Amino acid sequence: MAEKTKRELTRLLHGELEAPRAAALRAELERDPALRAEYERLRAVWEGLAAPVPAPAPAGFSARVMARVRSEHDAPAGFGFAYAPAWAKVVAGLALVVGLALGSELALGRQDRGSVPLAGWSVDDTTLAESYASALAADSSSAVNAGPEAR
Repeated sequence: MAEKTKRELTRLLHGELEAPRAAALRAELERDPALRAEYERLRAVWEGLAAPVPAPAPAGFSARVMARVRSEHDAPAGFGFAYAPAWAKVVAGLALVVGLALGSELALGRQDRGSVPLAGWSVDDTTLAESYASALAADSSSAVNAGPEAR
């Protein structure tokens, strides 16, 4: 059977054929048993694609759903420390202790207004602006002293 004829049968089945062509194809279906068999096969496949009739919900289903909704609605909602896993609570506690220790060390070290040693670094009373200005001055003086070949 020609592909064009199969497409026309499918369009007839779906109700997409123009009225004159649909009438002519129906007349052919009456005369040709092979064409009629193909049309019936397509119709059976098309009807098999239909969704099954929905089954009713089991007895008590809506009551169970509503009870669950009410229980979850009454439960404390939110994102808090109480819902965190144990490892997260331990890590948060350690971070708090380390932060307090470092903060107190920096605060105690700043009381004498001297330099505060912290992991090999020293912090003094020089402001950021003063540090930046001195770095620029050192850079420009080294460029002037280096001569034209370094530029």
